[in-house]
Amino acid sequence: MKTSLLSAVLFMLLSAACFGQELGMEFLSGIPELRELSLQMSEGQLKSHVEKHGLCARKDPQKERVSYWVLTPGGENVYVGFVAGKCTGIQRMQRVPKPLIKEQIGAASYEAWMAKRSAETKGGANGSQPATDSKLSATP
Repeated sequence: MKTSLLSAVLFMLLSAACFGQELGMEFLSGIPELRELSLQMSEGQLKSHVEKHGLCARKDPQKERVSYWVLTPGGENVYVGFVAGKCTGIQRMQRVPKPLIKEQIGAASYEAWMAKRSAETKGGANGSQPATDSKLSATP
């Protein structure tokens, strides 16, 4: 029994090292758009990551901290928390089924997000300016 547990831990450590995944963030390794997220990142780095990958993000400012809900087009999503610009945690949430994404973020926001992703795919947008709207960050 102890041998199998040790084997599982060793496998996890080796596979994380092989794929460049930060230790403890293995739960994101199967999600290409989210696998580069890190507990070492700043709030600015998250915004850049959201822009780079064309993700939807909602910003929720609180008194001393801020959290972002980050959503991929496939429905994978996480909450990322920050205090004084430093990441305090990343929580993977239950996947949002594709047919419900539009309802989850609102039809207008969904249409703007898809239009922006389409323009970026065609090379029509540079994607270098992250949005800073208090409700929906890095997407219209």
